[in-house]
Amino acid sequence: MNDSTDYNWYKQKVSAKMWDEYYSKTDDYTFLGTDEKLKIIGFLSVIPPKDCELCSDDDLRRIDDHRKATHHYPRPFKDISLCPEI
Repeated sequence: MNDSTDYNWYKQKVSAKMWDEYYSKTDDYTFLGTDEKLKIIGFLSVIPPKDCELCSDDDLRRIDDHRKATHHYPRPFKDISLCPEI
């Protein structure tokens, strides 16, 4: 991604119908849980939609794990190298 672009990871509550019919069919959104009858999704955005909030560290870990497992990028966290470069 372009480092000059200001973007963040957000979460938003959506209806179960919208999750089933739209959000679950694209790799841009990660399911984070439920709240009453609503689904909570995580996503990356430059201009966030109304009624959303920044993801917590726990949300970011879940998004990162999901995107790593499904080989989708970008991810919230960069891979960490355990060996120093030589």
